[in-house]
Amino acid sequence: KYSLLRNYPASTTICAYGQTILYELCRRLSNSCTLININTDGVAFIPENDEYKRIWEQWEKDFNLTLEEDEFDYWIQTDVNNYIARNGDEITVKGGDVNRYHDDSFFRNNDARILDIALVDKLIYNKDVLDTLMENLDKPYLYQYILQAGNTYKGTFDDDDNQYDKVNRVFAAKTGDFRLYKKRQDGGLVRFPELPDKMFLWNDDTNAIEDFASKIDLNHYYQTINKRLERWL
Repeated sequence: KYSLLRNYPASTTICAYGQTILYELCRRLSNSCTLININTDGVAFIPENDEYKRIWEQWEKDFNLTLEEDEFDYWIQTDVNNYIARNGDEITVKGGDVNRYHDDSFFRNNDARILDIALVDKLIYNKDVLDTLMENLDKPYLYQYILQAGNTYKGTFDDDDNQYDKVNRVFAAKTGDFRLYKKRQDGGLVRFPELPDKMFLWNDDTNAIEDFASKIDLNHYYQTINKRLERWL
């Protein structure tokens, strides 16, 4: 509603039109394919024969749009917005549990990437979660939780009411009782979701952390990954 280009009738028309023509594509494919994923920008299916190619060509002519085809030899999903697909050595991911699997963008959210890596490697390669955690202890940045309280909060505080930076980097800790919270405008403290009870704060270069393996609580990450896996298995 804050956009200078806001135009509710136009946006509604675009959505309705897009959903209608995608539904029509699915309807045509349904007689010769098994539909497994239908989203706003495409459809995933298993073809029984090459009939889908004729449907594809005719659909493009009917709606003056162009489709692109991606092939995969392995596909696993929890729902329409969360899936992992593999084509040879190439892996495609989508969804909150797996989006950070690839280290392919400087601007990508690097919050606890080890969770995504371990989950995908378990599902695709059946690699033991603990092995993934142990093998990456030389990369502390994979275990970092990046905390930021939104503008509706007063900021980030600890149990002793000390305020911290707007953005902070913490790790699951084996010992201690330090933890950070978001503080509401009424003074109440709100926990960050899925974060450990014990944390250690490090807002410097992660490569400068000494004896990282002795400080990090791998059990926290192990339990978090296995809890997520329950949604996928």
